[in-house]
Amino acid sequence: MIKKYTLFALLLVLVGLIQAKCDYSKVSLSSTNSCNVYKFTVNGVTDTCNHLDIKIFKSGGTTAIGPFTTAVFYQTFADTGSYYVRVSIKNKCCGSDTLFYNLIRVTCKPTTSKCNWKSRNMYFSVWDSCAGVKNKVSVNGYIGPFNGCYKYYWTVNGVSVSTARMMSYGITTNGTYNVCMKVVDTCNQCDTTFCSSRVITCATAGTVNARHDAGIVIFPNPSRDQLTIQCTSKNATYCIMDSKGSMVKSGQLIHEISSIDVSELPRGIYSVSVITANCRSTQIQVLH
Repeated sequence: MIKKYTLFALLLVLVGLIQAKCDYSKVSLSSTNSCNVYKFTVNGVTDTCNHLDIKIFKSGGTTAIGPFTTAVFYQTFADTGSYYVRVSIKNKCCGSDTLFYNLIRVTCKPTTSKCNWKSRNMYFSVWDSCAGVKNKVSVNGYIGPFNGCYKYYWTVNGVSVSTARMMSYGITTNGTYNVCMKVVDTCNQCDTTFCSSRVITCATAGTVNARHDAGIVIFPNPSRDQLTIQCTSKNATYCIMDSKGSMVKSGQLIHEISSIDVSELPRGIYSVSVITANCRSTQIQVLH
């Protein structure tokens, strides 16, 4: 009789141990989020006997996101709204299971324009400044407007040449030059790359002296509506070329200091040249 009671007592202990393993009273689901990116943690399931089957449903919908089978999992929600997280736990050791739901509300959705460079009014251009200037050919580039968050990385034919916002790269050999600039927005953690290609055929040609006359000053740079040219030489002319190499404005410089109305020109990058009897002076000009 004593042996029977002893055996019965052992069975009760084993049942108690099994029930302790299958105690789900401390199981819970917690979450943290950064905007629409959520980190979920199922607490109280350290027992290796537990098997997780977790799915997420949007309120009013039937399509499931998941399944997730780990105690810690992540989900990036594409839309705001209410979502139900269904947590199913099965214990293969004791053969029991539990099921519960948690409701979360996603109220944040990142704007799609975060890395939309076009919406920031960015522009880019490269051009050559041959125009008969012997051994003074260059490819040039500029990007604007100024932003303290930006970092710039210029390359010409794959070789790093500058980290400034405006770049001018001298060329002495004819050929094709691929100019690229990668701009990184360090505040919003996004980047983009602008590229352009130019074929240079006049790197060793030209008839005009490349000397920049000390009496020629073009200002301000950047400019907005008015461009001022100071030139002490008589019978001087000026011409303004756009980034495609087309002349958009030209004229005679009658006075020593002349104001040129550029308000009708679209904002961008231009090449402003002043030609006198002895020299030609060319400047990269930015119009805001």
